[in-house]
Amino acid sequence: FIAEHMADNGVADVVHWGYCGVIAPQDGFFLFPILADSTLDMGIAAIFTDDNPNTIDVDYRGARRAHRRHQAFGLRGVLAELDHIDFLHVDIQGAEFEVLASALEEVTEKCGNLYIATHSRRAEWDLAEILMPKGWVLHRERPCQMHMGANWAKGGGTWPLVKKDGAQYWRNPRYGSA
Repeated sequence: FIAEHMADNGVADVVHWGYCGVIAPQDGFFLFPILADSTLDMGIAAIFTDDNPNTIDVDYRGARRAHRRHQAFGLRGVLAELDHIDFLHVDIQGAEFEVLASALEEVTEKCGNLYIATHSRRAEWDLAEILMPKGWVLHRERPCQMHMGANWAKGGGTWPLVKKDGAQYWRNPRYGSA
């Protein structure tokens, strides 16, 4: 998909590389759902809290799935290999805050622009609380759209579910505008 996306956007000749795994708060391992066709579900998420596929059979949305153990690469270590990042797109199905917070100094030092997909209102708030004190400016925002799920209960009441992901576009003024 990466090669196809780059060709579609006229940047197929740009030097790039990838990691076979996920970017995580730290190096290690994670679990990822096994899907016959990953294009049918763009909402699957890595599980960082446990790396034993025999203990996880339900994903964060309640779907029964088998999981496979994979390599995780800490964001801090990945950023150490780079001098500067013009634009960093972060969409990790709910782990955006945890991953960015793990390397906040490096992200602030090396990144000019952040586009962050958000998967909860809590994440939107938490991201603002860590980025704004570092000088980041929220340039555009599209908050998550929520609905109350009658079949999802937490503490005896309904819990709001995200029906449409949100997004935040942050600029680092030390690098000028995008």
